[in-house]
Amino acid sequence: MIMDYYSGCENCDHGFKATVAEVKKGQQGHTKACKCLKNKVWEYFASKVYGLPERYIATDFSKTDKVRLNRVKKAINFTESLYLHGNVGSGKTHLCVAALKYYHIVQDRKQALWTMCGMGRCPECKGVGCLFCEGSGWLDRGNPSRPRKHAIYVSCYDLIAECKESFNYSDVDSSKIFRRVMECNFLILDEFVTGLNSKHFSDEFFRLIDYRYNHDLQTFYVSNSSFNELRNIDSRISSRIAEMCKVLKLSGGDKRLKNENK
Repeated sequence: MIMDYYSGCENCDHGFKATVAEVKKGQQGHTKACKCLKNKVWEYFASKVYGLPERYIATDFSKTDKVRLNRVKKAINFTESLYLHGNVGSGKTHLCVAALKYYHIVQDRKQALWTMCGMGRCPECKGVGCLFCEGSGWLDRGNPSRPRKHAIYVSCYDLIAECKESFNYSDVDSSKIFRRVMECNFLILDEFVTGLNSKHFSDEFFRLIDYRYNHDLQTFYVSNSSFNELRNIDSRISSRIAEMCKVLKLSGGDKRLKNENK
C-alpha cells in the first residue's frame, strides 16, 4: 500500500508530495519527497531551528569552490571542528552555510520527511503539516537523547548584543544566553574573536568553548583573525581550539566588492 500526502505548492504541479510505502514483512519502508517539499523543509530548519539570517536561506551553492566545499563536507562527515579564517568578504560565512545545508541533508532532513510521512503525525494537522504546525514537537521524536536544536548558527556580535541588553533586566542572566548555544550538536560561531578583549565576554566565551571542547562537540569558528592573532588575544581559548580544530585559511579579496563592480 502506498500513501501520499499533499499540500498546495505554486511551483510544483502536484504540490508538496511525500510518499511512504507500508512496511511489509521482510521489506523496508521508504519515503520520497518532491524537490519543493525538500526546499520547504530546509527553509523551516534554516529559520526556525538553525537561526540562519534571511539572506543566506536561499543562497545558491552551485558556484561554490568545489575544493573548499568538499573540505567542509569532509569535516561534517567525520565530525571535525574547523577554525576558518580569511579576509573580509573571502566567503567564510557562505562556505559555512553550505556546510550547514549539507549537515541538514545528512542529519535532519531524512528524519523530518519520515516524520511527516505518517510516523508520529501531528494530531492537529493529520499529515504533511506536522512539520510546520506550532507545538507539534516532532523534532523531539526519534532520538530523545539529542538536544532539541541539532545545529545553530550565531554571530558573536548578536550574542554580545543580546547579553548587553540583558544587563537592563535583573531576571535575565547573560550566562543563560551563552548556555543556549553551548550544548547543540553542531555550532557555527561567526565573527569569532569579537568580544575577547572584554574581560566579561572573554570569560563567557571561554566557558562556551571549554564546554564544547570537553564534550567533543563539533564547532566551526569563523573569524577575520588568523590563528596566530587569536593566540595573542587569549591563550586559554587558542589552546583548546588548537587541539579540537583543523585550521582552514580562505584566501582571496572581498567578493562583495567584486560583485559591486560588475
